[in-house]
Amino acid sequence: MQRRRSPARRWLATLLGLVLVGTAWLPGAEAAPLSPISPRSADVTAYQASPNDDVLLADDLADPARGTLEQSPPDDTSYFTGYRDGGYVIQLLKPQTGATGFLVDLPVNERNSTISIDAQLVGTVDDRMIVVGCRNTGDSVGRTYYAAYVEPAHGRYYVAERNRTFKTLVEWTTSPLIKRGNETNTIQLTCLSNVITVFINGEFANTLQNDDLPAGNPFIGVGTSNSVVEESAARFNNLVVSYVSVH
Repeated sequence: MQRRRSPARRWLATLLGLVLVGTAWLPGAEAAPLSPISPRSADVTAYQASPNDDVLLADDLADPARGTLEQSPPDDTSYFTGYRDGGYVIQLLKPQTGATGFLVDLPVNERNSTISIDAQLVGTVDDRMIVVGCRNTGDSVGRTYYAAYVEPAHGRYYVAERNRTFKTLVEWTTSPLIKRGNETNTIQLTCLSNVITVFINGEFANTLQNDDLPAGNPFIGVGTSNSVVEESAARFNNLVVSYVSVH
């Protein structure tokens, strides 16, 4: 497939980051050996977004006329990205061999930022997950990013880093903060210097300290949390990306 440059670049994702169109990673039930990092370290301070943060991008994603995010060609039968049913929908229609998800890059490039978005799975929820990430940069082998994965069916989340290789930052963790099934979850991911913080539905979920990755694009997506290649879809609303500063 030829990659088309647009305000938001696209990636099909594979279980362990094998390249299809760009590269991103959706962790499976049987992932490769990984090195977890303990969350909530005493020397790590969680960052919570503030109304005083400088807003870089804000869109309720309900109006297709604004066209903030990319829209797929009408004749594409493998995936759909666009405005539908009052929100922005990412849907993997006909999974290609090895593809377990689809990610959309947001038109912001920033090192220290917070992304907050309302997300809900559409249709089947078993083994489907919502993906929110930051600092996505590079191509193929050189790609780096952080990502939080939320799986509403089992009420659990996962945090990982890619910095040429993949590393688990937070293992799959069950949380009462996650709304189940097709309910809407508000996911907030902050990347501030080398501190990554996750809030779910307005409540603190986790914070950790890790490698300080360079500036890059935040992104959103949908995929499966197992090794099975299946259709998946999610609807997104109320997107806010803000700049945060090191105090």
